[in-house]
Amino acid sequence: MTRHCQASLKAINADLEKVCLLNELIGVKHAELILQALKEWNITADEVDVIASHGQTIFHAPKSLHGKENYPNATLQIGDGDHIAVKSGIITLSDFRQKHLAAGGEGAPLAVYGDYLVFSKTDEDRIMLNIGGIANFTFLPGDKDASKVFSTDVGPGNTLMDQYIQHKYPGEYYDKDGAKAKAGKLNQDLLNGLLDNDFFAIDFPKTTGPELFNLAYLQ
Repeated sequence: MTRHCQASLKAINADLEKVCLLNELIGVKHAELILQALKEWNITADEVDVIASHGQTIFHAPKSLHGKENYPNATLQIGDGDHIAVKSGIITLSDFRQKHLAAGGEGAPLAVYGDYLVFSKTDEDRIMLNIGGIANFTFLPGDKDASKVFSTDVGPGNTLMDQYIQHKYPGEYYDKDGAKAKAGKLNQDLLNGLLDNDFFAIDFPKTTGPELFNLAYLQ
């Protein structure tokens, strides 16, 4: 299924029929996995208050990347929340990013409020770094003034490594336990070249994705 999704969602040859079908299928699969996990944990669906599902991003296009003056920031996710709700029998909140876009944001990062509630500490400024496919952080002020909290993408996280592994080692999808990275050495010239990108000069907050940070960028 992973290969099928990757092949269908490449921007240069996206198949709209497959994108449509995957939107429903991924919702169904997510629900199945949720029910499987609940069974393993001996938890019934009735004990779960709500499922929060932001979907799988298939294309992210903030203005800083698409550059089209008359178009707003945009992003697109699949994995229909209604299928998750109906199949799991649990209230499901989904499609978080569009509200953020409509209010003038870029639809990411999403964890700001959760970070604020869980990790804020009086009299201590904190930065919560999340290294996912794209790396981002949330700044939490020590005075707990919510108006000072902000979150931003800072650059590629695992997305470059994952794509490199998939390209270099057919059948592998990521660097398990970081084994290959641990065995390597820093290539300073390559690092300097990767850092020489206009994205890093854009002021915070900003967002990005594999549309920019991909194999072509790495090569």
